[in-house]
Amino acid sequence: IIPLLISYFDREDPYISIPVLATLGTITNNEKAGKLITPNVLTHIKNMYKADYEQLKNGIMQFFTRFIVVENDKEYRRQAVFNIGVIEMALENLDDPQPITQEVNYFSNLS
Repeated sequence: IIPLLISYFDREDPYISIPVLATLGTITNNEKAGKLITPNVLTHIKNMYKADYEQLKNGIMQFFTRFIVVENDKEYRRQAVFNIGVIEMALENLDDPQPITQEVNYFSNLS
């Protein structure tokens, strides 16, 4: 499913942002997060929203906060917090040549 989602970005499908965000919200392990949260995916999401970083980050925060507030499963809540952290840091460092996987590893150590 992960390569399939990324292939949508390659086609520049304008309707994929919500499904991708929904998938990000259900990732349950760090390996999948590292594969899905790539600079190309983040750039595409940013371009689709045509928003500044703060507006984009706020939207992502609100999306994942729903998982934290309504989900009873502790692992799902932890993963939602993890996703927020990884995506926020990756967006802030979008032009940095360092791989996004370093940010994934950073948040893995915090959780």
